[in-house]
Amino acid sequence: MVNRVPIRETACIWLDGRVLPDREDITGLPSALVPFTVEWGKKTPWDDPVPSVLRINLLDRSGEWSAKADSLRGHRISVGTTPTSNFRLFDGFVTDCRAVALDRGGTRLEVTASDRLYIVATDTRQGPNSGEWQKKGYQWAGSDFFTWLDQRMAQDGIVSAYYNVGSIHGRDFLASEQVSVLDVMKNRRTVQVNGVNTTRIDRVQYVTTWNSDGAARLYSPFSDFGAKVYYMGSRVKAQDTPGSDESLVDVMDDQRFELARAATIGAGAQVTSNDQYFSHVELRWYSQTLTNPGATQDEIDQAATYWTYTQDRSRLVEVDVASRDGASTLTIGMDEITAEGSDPATFDVSKVVAAVRESNRRARLPAVTFHSKRCDNQYRFVPGTVKLMVILGSKYEARYPATHGAWLPINGTVTFDPNDRLGAWSNEMNLWPSFDSSGTNTATVRAMKALGSGAQYFDANWPVGALRYVNAVRKP
Repeated sequence: MVNRVPIRETACIWLDGRVLPDREDITGLPSALVPFTVEWGKKTPWDDPVPSVLRINLLDRSGEWSAKADSLRGHRISVGTTPTSNFRLFDGFVTDCRAVALDRGGTRLEVTASDRLYIVATDTRQGPNSGEWQKKGYQWAGSDFFTWLDQRMAQDGIVSAYYNVGSIHGRDFLASEQVSVLDVMKNRRTVQVNGVNTTRIDRVQYVTTWNSDGAARLYSPFSDFGAKVYYMGSRVKAQDTPGSDESLVDVMDDQRFELARAATIGAGAQVTSNDQYFSHVELRWYSQTLTNPGATQDEIDQAATYWTYTQDRSRLVEVDVASRDGASTLTIGMDEITAEGSDPATFDVSKVVAAVRESNRRARLPAVTFHSKRCDNQYRFVPGTVKLMVILGSKYEARYPATHGAWLPINGTVTFDPNDRLGAWSNEMNLWPSFDSSGTNTATVRAMKALGSGAQYFDANWPVGALRYVNAVRKP
């Protein structure tokens, strides 16, 4: 886990790789106006992924760009902090541009742009696939999911895709269906862990260019926290990698932990109950049949017949036995199929139950805002970059026990405004309950006291609220 680093209090805009000036100069390029915003995220982990959207105004005094405002669509636009850094908070393409004449001369260009997830979602070209599958009229290369995924991501400008769903049991798509890579990814919900097929619905997808090389990468992490937290006398540390004690990180340096005082909430903000309660989850998947049952392999190879798929299989999973008014069933579509050696009815669904149950049982915090002069964690200001969060010292934990636990930033708005006294960068975000897959053990006070002397407590650098998250005691 990288140590905490603050974000710079400056912004830089690129248009087709050229840095826009603070004010219009001899280059004729428009200048960027502030504030500007980037909206990111979705409502729940099981909703369809959506691209981040930049909204920014450009001042064009010469009128050169205003005359071709429509042709700005498709141009690349990027946002960073300095001209010399490859790190980008946003990198995407203009999807809309509106020209507004100003009374004092010049034109304001109201630009809307989407990041590369928009490209992934709208790219419905056929292939890549092998000749045999192309003859059959399929869009992709059969069951070789990873081959075509990597190729298509590269074609869409994404150099790598981490944590992609690991199912090889999905259905094949005909070219006539014109599905995108994202259409497939969002419904491939099964991963194989230690030989066990495990279905999960708590995945979020985002594209980020916040890297030293500025290249676009796709991430799709799960929502569970999973790291054990140890009391170690004067220090409280967490597993750097969930499930492994090989490396431990001090919670005061760890990007996953935030002090409550680093965030602000709106006046009159309140804790609320979740607006949906699910007693069951229904998982739906496909069966496959040949259009010409009994066809020979030669007939199949020559496209005389092909597989067709019908989403006619389902499994009802119980989440909570407690009754509640308004309880309903969450229906999840899957691209998985019933095939030889693969039956979704037998897959492990414990993580599905854990994610939905946590949503049922946790109250919702009001929207929290991180400001760059209060929060020294640069990742809190990168749109869409989902970094799981534990808030230490929150006043809500004492008043509302149902708010206890880790959180997943699920959606929000990043704003750059150099006139904000709390910091030029801010990120107002909504948080989603993250379930803890590391276990529910709590270290006893006796075990903590037995570990060390009062001197160790005197040297402690953590707030009292950190003890609420301790799983176990460990010698320094």
